[in-house]
Amino acid sequence: MALKTNCQTPDMVYSTHIDKNEINIHLNLPFNLNLSKEESVILEKNIHNVLEIVMSKYFLNFMA
Repeated sequence: MALKTNCQTPDMVYSTHIDKNEINIHLNLPFNLNLSKEESVILEKNIHNVLEIVMSKYFLNFMA
């Protein structure tokens, strides 16, 4: 069961499609991001790290 938390991103719309070997996630923000190249790289790495944490449990049997 997923951990229930308070919303930290009001008005952001999350769209997720889960298939057998593919997951697509699309985020619609309620504002424009005005990021520098460096900030964009940091955001991308942070999203990657968070998704790795979430997905790691599904790799336990795969890597055994």
